[in-house]
Amino acid sequence: MDVAIIGMAGRFPGARSIDELLRNLKNGKDSVRPISKERIKDTALPQGRQYRPCGYLENIDKFDHEFFGLSMSEAINMCPSHRLLLETAYEVFENAGYNVEDLNQSNTSVYTADGGTSDYLQHANHHDPNLLTGISQEFASARIARQFNLLGNAMAVNSACSSSVVAIHMACGDLLRGDADQVLVASVNLDLFPFDEYHGEVKLASSDGRSRAFSVNADGMSFGETACAVLLKPLAQAIKDGDNIHAVIKGSAVNNNGNNSTSLLAPSSAQQSEVIKKAWKRAGVKPDQLGFVEAHGSGTQIGDCLEAEGLAKAIRDSGEVSRHLPISTIKSNIGHCMLAAGMVGLIKAVLSLKDGNLFPNLHCEVLNPNIDFERSQLTVNTKLTPWEANPVNRYAGISSIGRSGVNSHMIIQGYAVEKPDSENSESTDTEYMFTVSGDDPEALKSNMGKLLHKLESYTDNNLPDLSFTLNRGRKHYNRRWAGIAASVESLKDQLADYLNGNSVTEEFIPNDWFIVLTDQDVSENQLLQLITRYPEVLPAEYNDVDLSSPHLRSFLYQTALCSLLKASGISTTRFISFGIGKLVKDVILGQVTWEDAIQQCVVYQPVEVTAISEKVQQFMAREGDSAIVLLDIGQVSAIAGEFVRLYPERVKSLSVEDGQVNAYLSLLAKLYEAGVSINWRSVFKSQKGRRCELPTYSFKPTRCWLRDEPAPIFSDNGQSASKPL
Repeated sequence: MDVAIIGMAGRFPGARSIDELLRNLKNGKDSVRPISKERIKDTALPQGRQYRPCGYLENIDKFDHEFFGLSMSEAINMCPSHRLLLETAYEVFENAGYNVEDLNQSNTSVYTADGGTSDYLQHANHHDPNLLTGISQEFASARIARQFNLLGNAMAVNSACSSSVVAIHMACGDLLRGDADQVLVASVNLDLFPFDEYHGEVKLASSDGRSRAFSVNADGMSFGETACAVLLKPLAQAIKDGDNIHAVIKGSAVNNNGNNSTSLLAPSSAQQSEVIKKAWKRAGVKPDQLGFVEAHGSGTQIGDCLEAEGLAKAIRDSGEVSRHLPISTIKSNIGHCMLAAGMVGLIKAVLSLKDGNLFPNLHCEVLNPNIDFERSQLTVNTKLTPWEANPVNRYAGISSIGRSGVNSHMIIQGYAVEKPDSENSESTDTEYMFTVSGDDPEALKSNMGKLLHKLESYTDNNLPDLSFTLNRGRKHYNRRWAGIAASVESLKDQLADYLNGNSVTEEFIPNDWFIVLTDQDVSENQLLQLITRYPEVLPAEYNDVDLSSPHLRSFLYQTALCSLLKASGISTTRFISFGIGKLVKDVILGQVTWEDAIQQCVVYQPVEVTAISEKVQQFMAREGDSAIVLLDIGQVSAIAGEFVRLYPERVKSLSVEDGQVNAYLSLLAKLYEAGVSINWRSVFKSQKGRRCELPTYSFKPTRCWLRDEPAPIFSDNGQSASKPL
């Protein structure tokens, strides 16, 4: 069974997102560097010590605990690995275009490979009960499952450096057996005490912290930090659900060295070859079909030689090949991310498939002479190289080898969705609604800013997908913005206006809301625009009546809008109605049939509404001190205007704006900004759209760390009284 990768998210050295990682890979950026002063201070490390070069993450002391409903005490006693996993899990759901609330109680499994937890205990002055679960690897998956109420399997996986690919292999098994509908696989690696003397104790470490895999100068492994995740689903179901498919897992395999290596820690080229061949067979591919292999690339002389030997043997055993197979490793860019290394390599391979480029392997100016690249039919890709094949004809292999002796290999294939063309797409003047929200004003603006930047890569043909993802694929928070646009440029202008302070969404928290129905003056064109776009809202009876009647137009228009709002999950039994509006209310409440209402419209005689001010005052007196929203079905009526004039602090009036083509979307946008809940599933029964890749939520960085000063285990002269456990 083919498995779709429908979501990817991560934090990487020098890159806070997948998009930033792609840019760095294309530019051949080396993100391994000395530790920053900020990292030392933020994580309460002692000054004056020597720290090894590493692919460091910044701000690992920060966490938006309020967003996840956690107290500061809980957050402080939770290791940064768990906190990063929570944020990354949320991001991968949003990257996939899913509202996290839609996954509540779903049959979703969680697998984690956590490479940096227990060291955090060294910062503690005393034992806190929360530390028990806060630093334990086995609780990482359970924490994610509990946070989002996911009811599938929840398991921690540890096979050393191959852990994350092994976890993905196991996740595919869950999907194959039907044990889960989708699976989240997440991995993290942090080095909380990166002292240089410990670096020296690790005999496999590079002299300067950089990986020179397959180079004559390879002298040891590097170090890197990350938190990353993928979301998986059976391909057939992903296509049916309209998911954004990054790539397809065609096959994978896992084995162990047994006693076929010289020691417990030594690799086995023979077993590596076997696991590669098994994965190729399951995927149904030959070496000639592969565009490249993302190698494990340990950066050690023996490790590189044995890996190349194992891959070369797999190629030879698979038959004659017509070209050399390119290999590379992301460890040359960001360091070795330990348990998370395989997933980072997978994400790089997916980006290569999607971008159509092979990214350069760094620090490999002269090849290792101990590897016979010519005979092995391998080549190290050292520059950005176009991948000319059609996306669906692009295949890549990913090798991940654990020092535990567990070897893994995976084959992925590119995926291409049919592009909407101008002939089949909706009219270019079709308007769509777009929403953005945040937990506070800063988060709202940050989310809007990221969306504005991302829109540079989209065209008007993507408008249905953008609307679908922003509305149905996001959780909606208290601070809200809504826009209506028929082009990407219009949407960008509206976002920019808000961010530049030219428009403001006021905070107004109503106790209740009412629909205002009156004798609206509606043109025949306005009515036809509405019922042409949404033909399902009116029964066939309207086709047999004379639309030149202003009273009938008013009735049909207001009834259609009320029906659309009701279908969107927005319904109320509270109305302020006059004239034709009373007929509309009676039809909506089921007290009058459509046939009777249309007959009454034909003979209707308008009655002037008098003493409006007195009626408004009496109404508001009955409401006490409540703040209310009035929804005018149409443009602002004299009645709603009088409410606002007399009670400007307690009443907010919403109506269709002048010049707005789609009255329904205009009202929906106003209600959304006022905090009214909308049933987006119902909205998108009549609007096309599929999930697309958009920026994820902007978390608020709040410091959550056990201490501000170095732990007592460090003496005054900066030396460790005891090595961290």
